[in-house]
Order: sequence, then structure tokens, then C-alpha cells
Amino acid sequence: MDNQTTQERPNLAYLRSEVETAEPLKLLVMLYNRLLGELKELRDDLAAGETGEARDVDPKFQKCRDILYHLMESLDPAAGDVSRQLTSMYYYFLQKVTMAQTEKDGRHIDEILPNVETLRQGWLGVVEGADAT
Repeated sequence: MDNQTTQERPNLAYLRSEVETAEPLKLLVMLYNRLLGELKELRDDLAAGETGEARDVDPKFQKCRDILYHLMESLDPAAGDVSRQLTSMYYYFLQKVTMAQTEKDGRHIDEILPNVETLRQGWLGVVEGADAT
């Protein structure tokens, strides 16, 4: 077993424990955090590819899509307009991620990053408000 694998296992155990015990709203923020991280890495990897440092980015694109699908699945249709608007935004994000992958162009990622960050901040505010009560 190599050193990196040994170091990753405690991190994975911690992450698994954190996810399994988190409240739904905190899980939502964790998903947004992960999505933001993956999107930023993708943007950087695509830029590195332009300079000749080709990297395999397809798994990151798939992670972003998986997170977006999970966010869509978490929506409650009974929430009405909010649910419909978030669904539309998530589909838009999926479209931009797909375009970035097809065109190998990080500008599509840059276009959605501020929106994802705004949504994350909004949900973070909800979590903090719930924790204060």
C-alpha cells in the first residue's frame, strides 16, 4: 500500500462519518462545496490543457454532473416556484458543464461559478439561521 492511499483512508473515514451524521441542510451545503471545488479544478485543468499540460478531466465532469443530479433529486416539487426555478438552474449548469467538456473551454465553468457560489451562500445562511434557533 502506498503512502498516499494510507493517508487517504483516515480522510475518507472522517468524510463518511461527517456525511452520515449531517442534517439534510448541511448535506446540501456540503454538496455545493464539493461542486464548487470540482468546478474550480475543472476550470484550472482546462486552462492547463491549453498550455499543453493535458489532464484527464472526464471524471471531474462526471462528478459535477452527479452532484447536480443529486441536487435535482433533493428538490421537493411541493415547494412550487422555488423548486421549479432551482431545477431550471441545475439544468442550465448541466448544459454549461457539458459544453465545457465538449468544447474543452473553461469559460463555460466561469459563467456558472458565481451562481453556484450565490446558491451555496444562500443555503449556508439557512443552515446558520436554523442553527441559531
